[in-house]
Amino acid sequence: MFSDTPLRTDYKGKGLFQLVDPLEYMTEDGLLIIVKKGFTTDGASIPKVCRWLFGPTSGSWFRPAI
Repeated sequence: MFSDTPLRTDYKGKGLFQLVDPLEYMTEDGLLIIVKKGFTTDGASIPKVCRWLFGPTSGSWFRPAI
């Protein structure tokens, strides 16, 4: 389960985004996974032909894609 903290990113160009704040995820086993502030991602791996329908950084899949 992800924390309730809003996901904030800065666009760095060429389809890359950088986390402004840490991203926390708690697994079902109670393991806390923290993605550090400053981590750079391109979002979900969506084939270019489908990006008009499913953008790599839109929708509910952006957090899990990080």
